[in-house]
Amino acid sequence: MRPLKTWVLVADGAHARFLVLSDGRGKASVIPGQVFARHAPPSRHLGRDKPARVQESVGNTRHAVGGRKDLHEAEEKDFLRNVMRHAQEAFETGAFDKIIIVAPPRPLGWLREMAGTRLSASVLLTIDSDLVKHTDEVIAETVMARLKASELRPAKSG
Repeated sequence: MRPLKTWVLVADGAHARFLVLSDGRGKASVIPGQVFARHAPPSRHLGRDKPARVQESVGNTRHAVGGRKDLHEAEEKDFLRNVMRHAQEAFETGAFDKIIIVAPPRPLGWLREMAGTRLSASVLLTIDSDLVKHTDEVIAETVMARLKASELRPAKSG
């Protein structure tokens, strides 16, 4: 039986990279070609952040049409959707058996929502920390510490 291959996804709304976690040695290394980034332009370059206005047919009253949409949030979600699509494809081809997801709270929630049923079942651990700009060594240390802490916790009985 081959050992389980564990990947670590470290992401935020603009950067993501996949690391492979070495068995029990507490080391992680970037998988070549598995680093993603998006350009985050200012709002004025993304389009209108305010809803369009319309003039009433009678009188001088004006009203907003449609709701407000956070354009940066929409860009972040599109980026993370592409990252999760890539993770799903890699999982389905057998590139990894288990995955650990590390992201700040909001992107982590979005990533959980975007993961398919099979990929969700392969999630070993989620860590709500912004580690995307940290070194691979720091990420590996954090992941190994959280894995050990989760093993020490007693199982909940229902």
